Amino acid sequence: MSFGGVNTFQQYSTDYGIGHNGVKVSFNFFDGIPEPSLLNSLASNDLKLIFKLLLKRDETTKEKALSDLLKLLEDLPDKEYLFDNDIFSLCWSQVYPKLLLSDSKNIRIQSHQVTSKLIKTLNKRISKFLKDLIPLLLLGTCDTDAFVSRSSLNSINEAFNKDSKKINALWILFHEDILNVIKEVVSIENDGVLSDERYVGKDDAQLRYNRLLTAVLTLLVTLLKSDEKKINEHKRTYTQILSCESLWGPLSLKNTLFLKGYEISLQLIQLLYHIGFFKLHKDVLKVSVRKLFKSLSQVNSKNILKVASLMVKITETLTLLDTYKDGRIWSYDKHSKERLKAFLSVCCT
Repeated sequence: MSFGGVNTFQQYSTDYGIGHNGVKVSFNFFDGIPEPSLLNSLASNDLKLIFKLLLKRDETTKEKALSDLLKLLEDLPDKEYLFDNDIFSLCWSQVYPKLLLSDSKNIRIQSHQVTSKLIKTLNKRISKFLKDLIPLLLLGTCDTDAFVSRSSLNSINEAFNKDSKKINALWILFHEDILNVIKEVVSIENDGVLSDERYVGKDDAQLRYNRLLTAVLTLLVTLLKSDEKKINEHKRTYTQILSCESLWGPLSLKNTLFLKGYEISLQLIQLLYHIGFFKLHKDVLKVSVRKLFKSLSQVNSKNILKVASLMVKITETLTLLDTYKDGRIWSYDKHSKERLKAFLSVCCT
């Protein structure tokens, strides 16, 4: 299936999602698709074919298209004229986030490689698109797959000549844009809009969304650690994100396939406690604590071995939270103590 048709909603919408250059940029399967007129304006037939294939459903086809695109980029500066224009950058900025949802590790890796090569080669000429590209490139370093995250970090090092000062500065310079990506995922996207339900089953769609949400949680934790003071500068956006129930969705042990997201959620709770965020935002504390308490009752004799690696982290988090106003957290859930007793009973059996 191709996505090349006219997107009527996008034609008349002024909502650019996470985009900054006049076109909609989104993870959404149904939105933010390059218009045919834009694709037809690409500088060569090779590029037109590559983007046509990138918008296909078949993963093998996408991998081949990305390989061909990387080959063209390797032929620079002879082929630089193909990329040194806004048309290509606009098309790539729209396709890039959708490729990052792929179940194929190679597609996610190659997508970040394309972006890093564009940044390295075009330098200042692509600067107006960095707000669209950098947050997604950094998201790659938070991928749930260790091989993909390492490869993404290598791509960033390549783009910025292994200059640690420049790379660390990305988290500061694009702080707001990274936040907007996080906000988009937790407040707008869901498993129903990231995949075509005609070809992707409900369970696979949920896995895909959870992988993205877990990566976004990791991105949020890393962003907070990069400069805790920025939380005051972007207080409203942080509050909107952290108040969103879907952000705390991974704080569940009902499905043991999602343990990475659970672990990152515990890290986020501890970090927010240490920087004093909960003292000023009791509503966020209540949402996260109630989710945590509910997860305790989901531990049983059948899954205890699978979640055993989280036991120490859970206990540490509960002990830390217990110091908040002399144990006030236990009043946020009327079944909190029963849930704790049941949890400890299973753990000690």
